[in-house]
Amino acid sequence: MNISSLFSLLRGSRRPVSSCPYPVVLPAAGGVSRGRVLFSYIPESLTLERNHPRFGGHPNYWKARTIAEIFSECGFDVDAIRWDDWNFRPRRQYEAIFDISSNLPRLAAFMESRPILLLHRTGADAFYQNAAEIRRARAMEARRGVVYSPKRMVPFPDLERMALERADAATLIGNEWTRETYPVELRNKLELVPVSGADMRGVAKRSPYVPPERHFLCFCGSGAVHKGVDLLLEVFGGHPELTLHIVGDADTEPDFRRAYLRELSAPNIHCHGFLHASDPRFKAVIDTCFAFVLPTCSEGISAAAATCMQLGLYPIISRESGVTLPAGRGRYLEACTVEEIAGTVMDVFQQPGDALEDDIAAVQTYAAAVFSREAFRSAMTKAIKVATDSR
Repeated sequence: MNISSLFSLLRGSRRPVSSCPYPVVLPAAGGVSRGRVLFSYIPESLTLERNHPRFGGHPNYWKARTIAEIFSECGFDVDAIRWDDWNFRPRRQYEAIFDISSNLPRLAAFMESRPILLLHRTGADAFYQNAAEIRRARAMEARRGVVYSPKRMVPFPDLERMALERADAATLIGNEWTRETYPVELRNKLELVPVSGADMRGVAKRSPYVPPERHFLCFCGSGAVHKGVDLLLEVFGGHPELTLHIVGDADTEPDFRRAYLRELSAPNIHCHGFLHASDPRFKAVIDTCFAFVLPTCSEGISAAAATCMQLGLYPIISRESGVTLPAGRGRYLEACTVEEIAGTVMDVFQQPGDALEDDIAAVQTYAAAVFSREAFRSAMTKAIKVATDSR
């Protein structure tokens, strides 16, 4: 599941104390309601001002608010609860229930008459994701002779599968690769929608895209081995002539840091911690970079990859990133071995500047359209209208 993190679910189901009413209510637009939707995602997104900094970071907050607004525009009152709130007991009938995780069957059980059940998937199939991360963790342990605890395992894959089976309709942030990680009999239920990148105003690069430094960027969230940061450290640790910037939480994982302390301390590898794409410190980093590398093992569509493409960086990505590149532009990593990544990175590093400029410009134009917030809103509006107008 490509939510910013699953740690909130692992911490338990008790929602934080808040001065706001709960559920958070968004009335139907125009004041005329055709019913109520129980909306299980991020209710806090409906309480924030539109210029709040959270809407400029990871797109989850913006997506949650946008989807709730679409229901409102379709004539529904919206009652919003946390996606990981397993204690909430509905006390009224709902015409539709929308959920992004595995709470859908439990919430539906409280209804006297069956509502429309809508599911929004943000990652590859849970069983696929868990198996992929375990393979990556075992391979890293074998290479380094250490013990590592996976960080992005889906806790209840059976419940995730049950929610999809019970849903009347489902949207999936992903491409055809992502959809094919799901069982054959459930794939037709999944309507593909694009990820939306972060707010790029004032951050996106313009030509010339290739600075003299030709540094590389790794931009990712939690789960260093899941994202392939271990592979990148082994590659760049063996190539001191190349420079890697890591923006994310990789060096905060104690077991990962112990395993890669030498590489993380190397003069050509720089860890910047977590930074929003809108942070001036992030812009200072990408101004020295021309390419980003993401050998992740499982995503829906990587929001980080979409953001980097919109920023004006050359993509070197795994198929498992869920990103479909424009034909002939960027590079796919097919096996994600240390040897393959090293060969690809060196080859891209040595490419003529003019060719790289053309490729990056084409990728940026493509990503600005395909991964725009407008594209996401349009696809979700269509899917929600089809599902709710079916009754």
